[in-house]
Amino acid sequence: MADIPRQHQQRIAKATLRMNPAMVGVMGGPSIAEAKKILRDIEIEKNLHVTVHEAMTEIHSDINKARQESGAK
Repeated sequence: MADIPRQHQQRIAKATLRMNPAMVGVMGGPSIAEAKKILRDIEIEKNLHVTVHEAMTEIHSDINKARQESGAK
C-alpha cells in the first residue's frame, strides 16, 4: 500500500475502532462499520497484490523453463 491517502485512511480507521463508540459519532470520521469496511478492503487489496505477484512469478518461471528446455536464451 504505497499511496499516502490510503495510509491515512487506514490509520484513521484503526483509530476509530479503538475509540469509545460514543466518541466516534462526535469526532466526525468514519463510523465503526465504515472503518471495518475500509480495513477489510485494504486487506483484500494486499491479498490481491500478493496473488497477482505469485501468478506472475510462476509464469516467468514457466517461460524460463521452456526456454531452457528448447535451448533458447
